[in-house]
Amino acid sequence: ETQADSTPATPYRKWLTEDVAYIITDAERAAFKKLQTDDEREKFIEQFWLVRDPTPGTPENEYKEEHYRRIAYANEHFASRIPGWKTDRGRIYITYGPPDEIDAHPSGGTYQRPPEEGGGATYTFPFEQWRYKFIQDIGANIIIEFVDPTMTGEYRMTSDPMEKDAFRYLNSGPGTAVAVTPSVEAVGSNGAQISIPLDRYGDHQVNLYVRISTADHRVAKAFEETVHGQMAFSRFLALTPGTYRLNVVLKDLTTGSMAANDVSFEVK
Repeated sequence: ETQADSTPATPYRKWLTEDVAYIITDAERAAFKKLQTDDEREKFIEQFWLVRDPTPGTPENEYKEEHYRRIAYANEHFASRIPGWKTDRGRIYITYGPPDEIDAHPSGGTYQRPPEEGGGATYTFPFEQWRYKFIQDIGANIIIEFVDPTMTGEYRMTSDPMEKDAFRYLNSGPGTAVAVTPSVEAVGSNGAQISIPLDRYGDHQVNLYVRISTADHRVAKAFEETVHGQMAFSRFLALTPGTYRLNVVLKDLTTGSMAANDVSFEVK
């Protein structure tokens, strides 16, 4: 809720735009905005919670208590550059409650894709998959994926299973991506020497993701390294004769900037 209205900023606008932002209906929101006095607003809020109380007539309102518990949990566990309740994970948690299962990959890195995602190994940004056995009016066995492509702790919800793939952003990465210029020297018929310049990073710590694929897109080699204060990274990789593509993604852990590129080469 970003549009200006006549609702007082404290405490009623906060109640409308933060506390109940994800659970209030459009009709209720419109009705609340038309109220003129604090007494009318207080009565509206009281009735709002009353109609949602699963045990009316008792001192406790379990729905209200659970709702504010979810907000507190979201603010404690999902905050990044924005409050936890504003994040995608916070919104889903507040709306639907805790998932039945969480598959968390907080550091990203090596990931074996399931067949429905194309199979094969890749390197990912941090991501989480939340599974709900059932969500009313949505369905059963609901899986929601969140990805942190900026590696800042700000996970965003996505329906694209490729969103978490770090190699997806080669040469067209999110905002901060710049080019890196890896080189490859084929050595006989038993492999190749790869070299990745790192002089631009100075004494920064850098996460290095490397993948080598065959002409038919099968992953031949893949690894992850963290380097610090090196002018270049070099490694010999044993490979059979054939045509390959080297994919490189770098993440500067000090500045958050990314670098990515790819190059084709042949081992004869």
